[in-house]
Amino acid sequence: MSGQRSSIRLFENDFLERFSFASPALIVSVWLPLIAAAGVYGASRAAPWATLVTALLAMFGWTLVEYAMHRFVFHFTARSGFGRWLLFLLHGCHHADPQDKRRNVMTPAVTLAIGGVFLAIFVTAIGPALGAVAFAGFMAGYLAYDLTHYACHQMDIPWLRGLKRRHLAHHFAGQEANFAVTLPLWDRLFGTPVVKPQAGRRGHRSGRL
Repeated sequence: MSGQRSSIRLFENDFLERFSFASPALIVSVWLPLIAAAGVYGASRAAPWATLVTALLAMFGWTLVEYAMHRFVFHFTARSGFGRWLLFLLHGCHHADPQDKRRNVMTPAVTLAIGGVFLAIFVTAIGPALGAVAFAGFMAGYLAYDLTHYACHQMDIPWLRGLKRRHLAHHFAGQEANFAVTLPLWDRLFGTPVVKPQAGRRGHRSGRL
């Protein structure tokens, strides 16, 4: 017996099922070199001030995209069977089992495709150099988000406890609130209420708050 906690099965095919799992170590090993390479490429071809401003704006922009994707895409109410299956694959399985550590970060099989789309948008909009910088900043924001999300479910880090309480409230007190994980400002600006966990619903595998 390996002691590995069982996960919700998403694919009948074992090969595809393997790609539905990810760990913090995996996403760091995939994304950190890509972020560094894009950042170095862009910074070597753009003015320092433009590099810094672009990277910071892109990181900030990620937090808005994070909020919008979580609220309008992952929590979209699909009508078709395929739509419901796809949304369960992308996010519903996480709500069905929030403490499955193998699905607390997004698999690179999904994020590499999304990252490629945004890279193409950035390069088309502002050119190869600053586009690469924007990509690096944007995906650095994503990486920080996914690691924060993992920590909210699996760890007890004192300076993350506020974000952890807010995110677990999204799971256990109301899924129509607290869509932002890394920047609660967006919930306040867009009127998605900030709710607190209900009494007796706060316990979870990573401990009690």
